[in-house]
Amino acid sequence: MAILLYRLGRLSFRRRGRVLALWLLLLALLGGGAAAFSGPTTSKFSIPGTESQKALDSLAREFPQAGGATGTIVVVAPEGGKLTPAAVAPVTEEAADVPGVLAAVDPFVSKAVSQDGRHALIQVQFASGADGITDAQREAFGEAGASVSGLRVEAARSCGAYRRSVRPRSSVWPSPPSSWSSPSARWWPRA
Repeated sequence: MAILLYRLGRLSFRRRGRVLALWLLLLALLGGGAAAFSGPTTSKFSIPGTESQKALDSLAREFPQAGGATGTIVVVAPEGGKLTPAAVAPVTEEAADVPGVLAAVDPFVSKAVSQDGRHALIQVQFASGADGITDAQREAFGEAGASVSGLRVEAARSCGAYRRSVRPRSSVWPSPPSSWSSPSARWWPRA
């Protein structure tokens, strides 16, 4: 095998002009074929006949409003505190008021509150899919809960519905430790 590779290398070096032309021709044919036979890109994906596709089709037929993107807002009480329905209600209302949102589910109704009562998840249902959500909607969703003080409120990424996390709005939350200042170790969202 080594002798064969040596001969191939020696031949390629001796006829480097022809080898280069052959590679360029191959590259041009490959690029031309890709351009000629490629179709438009799409974000739609389905595998007909699978159980999950049947379930998605059934869901779209029976509950068309559930076919949009979903989002989650995480609400956290300060250390030693507990969340109450009255404290979380303004965040749920702000999330429901985001343009394009069909509903925001109260975590106390959906039982999405941790056992210690410090953490809660607000589920949000958008009218359109992830590719139909505008940057303005993402921004508004990320800002849901901005008026609430004393709680840590963050938008969690789900189905591509939004992009950014919200920094805590209370002095109760400390800055990240200085030992975590390297670029690879930054975990805290920037303001």
